[in-house]
Amino acid sequence: TALKYINKAIELGLLIELENQNDTRSKLITLSDSMRHKLDLYLDRSSEAVLKTADKVKVRDCDD
Repeated sequence: TALKYINKAIELGLLIELENQNDTRSKLITLSDSMRHKLDLYLDRSSEAVLKTADKVKVRDCDD
């Protein structure tokens, strides 16, 4: 279940569980600082790779 994976991510320090001030029956989750940093690096590198590939692609004029 999703809860099992969320709990594992919290245990590993990837996510942080927060109290929900608006509804005490539920909890909120957010990325840990280290996971946010890793995700930022991944997305930066991925977008760079996509842009490099896109520059190599020849695009025909849409009016053809």
